[in-house]
Amino acid sequence: MKSNIIKLSLFSIAATALLFACKGGSSSGSFETDPATGVQYRFIKHDEAGKKPSAGDFGHVILYYKNDKDSVVFDSRKRGDSLGAIRIALIKGFNGCVEQGITMMAVGDSAEFMVNADSLYTKTFRQKTLPPYIKTGTMLHFYIKLLSFQTKQEMMQQQQKDMMKRQMEMEKRQSEEWPSINEYLT
Repeated sequence: MKSNIIKLSLFSIAATALLFACKGGSSSGSFETDPATGVQYRFIKHDEAGKKPSAGDFGHVILYYKNDKDSVVFDSRKRGDSLGAIRIALIKGFNGCVEQGITMMAVGDSAEFMVNADSLYTKTFRQKTLPPYIKTGTMLHFYIKLLSFQTKQEMMQQQQKDMMKRQMEMEKRQSEEWPSINEYLT
């Protein structure tokens, strides 16, 4: 069972990578700009009628982004959960931010976004200066697949469940340890 889950996870990651490579891993083609948000986007896979997150929700995404030299700056597949996904709070940091772009996606969609590097690093990451591998005035190229999303309330409920589960596991371990400790002491 566990090996099937691992195989499925690896297949999902490989399929996502192949999808990105085949559908525009380079900046060929044109991006559209959403007039309401300023988001520059291009859908790779898009379900117009699919369920979409709203501002304030939390997106579970696989993402990576590159600088203007086509170097990968961040890749969630190397740092995320077993699927290579991370959770992002979908809160607007500035017009044209990636969080606004994710709210345009439906679950299962894949898309590319162009995001202003200066705005991302100073407004979202709250850094005073850009890293040396990012040039001022350039755009970062994001590749994102939306796996799922949760509302703030659903997220809080999930965190409470996880916390209760951890607490119960800890209490169980403690109750199992006491007989061993008492036996050792006697």
